[in-house]
Amino acid sequence: TWPNLYRYPLLLKNSRDQVLLRLRSQGIFVDALWDDAYGDSEIARRILTLPIKPEYNQVIINQLFTALEQAIKS
Repeated sequence: TWPNLYRYPLLLKNSRDQVLLRLRSQGIFVDALWDDAYGDSEIARRILTLPIKPEYNQVIINQLFTALEQAIKS
């Protein structure tokens, strides 16, 4: 399989760990920052990447961002 090239980074206000776990528990497989551009800095621990593919329609994208918003608020 080819790597997923449709990952979009988001910088969160706080640590991403709980948000990442909440989204994964819903079947949304976001990733932690995989690029070493920021090293082990505080900013790197606040970045997660969303899977947004060209075949996603507006409904799917809205569902993704709604889940993200709920995961951040929880």
